[in-house]
Amino acid sequence: MTKISSLTWPTISNCSVAEFDKVMTAGDQATPLDLNSVPWVLVDGQLLTDPETQLLSSICMAYEGPTLASCI
Repeated sequence: MTKISSLTWPTISNCSVAEFDKVMTAGDQATPLDLNSVPWVLVDGQLLTDPETQLLSSICMAYEGPTLASCI
């Protein structure tokens, strides 16, 4: 069974930008380490070493539904 989502890449991207400060603040308050970023991103169980450049392509490779317009 293929799961198809109505979420678009711009919706996901806009949400991540809008929530970035909240996530960073919560992460900073939760850990005593002096971090200026979230130290991990997983897509389909795989750690991305450079999420800023790998995120979209990793999601496209992991997605099993119809080809997304953002992945062309």
